Amino acid sequence: MQYDRGFLVRTALIASMVLAGAGILTWCVQIVPAVRISRSDGSVLARIPTESGSFAHHFVHSVHKTAVDEIFGIAGPSLHLTGVFYDTYGVGMPSDAGEGFSISADGRFHVKLDRTFDRIVVRISPLPDHGIVVDGTLYRFSDWAQVGEALVLTADRIFTFHTRRGVAR
Repeated sequence: MQYDRGFLVRTALIASMVLAGAGILTWCVQIVPAVRISRSDGSVLARIPTESGSFAHHFVHSVHKTAVDEIFGIAGPSLHLTGVFYDTYGVGMPSDAGEGFSISADGRFHVKLDRTFDRIVVRISPLPDHGIVVDGTLYRFSDWAQVGEALVLTADRIFTFHTRRGVAR
């Protein structure tokens, strides 16, 4: 079988473009850990990628009215609770549980923990700013559901597209 020279050139050009495109996609697309937020019926409300592989469950303590941050890492299919930061020492706040108790550089109390969960179920608080903090951004649960409703947090993975300007989600 004989091919004309133009056909071979076009075929080589198309093959080169396909390979270059695949290389660019491989360089730009990554799979990163994410937090999946669902209703108790399983319907997914959000999937939030985390460049750091961790997030904080942020809430205001109902008695002390001060901020509490539970720090979770995403380890495969599980959520790994590594610590709790809080501002006011007192009733309902851990101090002797876990792997160690200290005061952080910014003056917050810190309890190191080592606990793993398949999922975390939270009820949306009527107090402000109840949500998760991912890579410095607070995502309020009340943007997705009503106060008092239960939400389920689970580990996930998501594709992200990286450009020189940042991450497109």
